[in-house]
Amino acid sequence: MKLTQLIPFLLSFFLLSTQTYATSYILTFDNHGQDIRPQFFSDIKEQIKKLGGQITHEYTLIQGFTIDLRQEVLTPLKMKLADIEKTLGYKVYLEKDPEVHTFGNNHEH
Repeated sequence: MKLTQLIPFLLSFFLLSTQTYATSYILTFDNHGQDIRPQFFSDIKEQIKKLGGQITHEYTLIQGFTIDLRQEVLTPLKMKLADIEKTLGYKVYLEKDPEVHTFGNNHEH
């Protein structure tokens, strides 16, 4: 392998090994059965993106979405969500998005 081919490979390997991986969370809101204005969701999504998070799925039946977020920005996000509960009166739910298996982990073939 030529040195010019090896350098990009080693650089990408180094970047991947130092990268902090994100955890998937489900973030939902409840406004006592009332719809939440679309601008609110746009503002929340923008805040999540500023924290380095990524929206991975938007729900249609419930008011919320799934996000990928690094662990180190979880506390700042929780503080923002607590402010939303206090100021707007929305109930906020943030939980890890669990891995789901069709047959469970103990299924034998």
